[in-house]
Amino acid sequence: MKLLVFLSLGGTVLEAFQPVGHGNGRVSSPSMGIVGKPVLGNHQYSKRYEEGDRALWVSTTTTPEITQEIPLAGTAASTSAANKLEIASPPSPSMSLQELPLIQLALAGSFTTFFADLSMHPIDCIKTVQQSDMGVNFGILQAARYLYEKDGTFGFFRGFLTYATSDAIAGSLKFGVWETWKKKLPVEQEPAVWLLMMGAALSFVTSSVLVVPGELVKQQLQMAQYDGLWEALQGIASSEAGIQGFFAGYDGVLYRDIPYTMMELGLYDMFKRMLSQNGNNDEKETIWDQLLCAALTGAITALATTPMDVVKTKLMVDHYSSFGDAFVSTVQNHGVGALFSGVVARVTWIVPFTAIYLPTYDALKNILHERHCDHMTKKTKRVGYRCND
Repeated sequence: MKLLVFLSLGGTVLEAFQPVGHGNGRVSSPSMGIVGKPVLGNHQYSKRYEEGDRALWVSTTTTPEITQEIPLAGTAASTSAANKLEIASPPSPSMSLQELPLIQLALAGSFTTFFADLSMHPIDCIKTVQQSDMGVNFGILQAARYLYEKDGTFGFFRGFLTYATSDAIAGSLKFGVWETWKKKLPVEQEPAVWLLMMGAALSFVTSSVLVVPGELVKQQLQMAQYDGLWEALQGIASSEAGIQGFFAGYDGVLYRDIPYTMMELGLYDMFKRMLSQNGNNDEKETIWDQLLCAALTGAITALATTPMDVVKTKLMVDHYSSFGDAFVSTVQNHGVGALFSGVVARVTWIVPFTAIYLPTYDALKNILHERHCDHMTKKTKRVGYRCND
């Protein structure tokens, strides 16, 4: 009986043709029924699959073709062979959620953003009217009546396609950066909250180049300052600011959405971890767990960022010169309470939006994960691919 080491193009294969047993120079793994992972010279091998008393190993290095026989323990040559062959614990082939292709995660973020925008846009229209100078004293019903009397049912969907399209593309950028950041964090321990929030802030800043123009056009359409998208694009581009006019209120969006995104992604991840630590770690989180964490996250972020959202809206629809100008004028003319104009509509919008948005993203990730694992199992045939969370 013997071990043969096959080094072939594109990788090296070590195949053990012998029953499992105990002896000098060998490590037996009862749970796997095979010997441990061998290291021969500079060539390290990772387990690919097992079948009965046979195990196939694939090298992590590429070398010219070479064949070498390794004597088993108990033979005359076993001592010298042991110096060449060391045994390590073999890893099982597996794939975690964080190993999903980045393009798939980005597309999942894009889809969930569009879907959530579609669900909650009418509430967003009401909020915009309440936060403008014209509707600062409107309640929710008054703002809704204003929209309906002006444009009928269409008034509740003004600017939707423009905003949802730009927001969906921005969502792909945001989640792409977010998932990339999380992959770089150490896996040995839970990442610190501040690290998660830094990644969330970076995610939004990256996507803001698309968020701001979409938000600007959407809100000016919501206030019926233009009759349609083409007219809005022409009107903004032909203003004194030119192309820069599409970034009016950019500072307001950053002041609102950097803390918003830090809390949105950071708190959601933190709440899910807290829930899993207080429960059974062996049980997978349920959709109800995700909805609870998302709703709580949405309520906190919506309430905390309302003053910045009010100032941002005024910059975009009431044409103040700066964030400071809009902030001071609002407080002087309408009191501090005006900074919370539309807070009920905002919370009513953000809580269900977040409860749809984040769990839908998680659900899509899980679906993609399962499909990818199925694909890898079929691709590698005899491989018992294990899918980790």
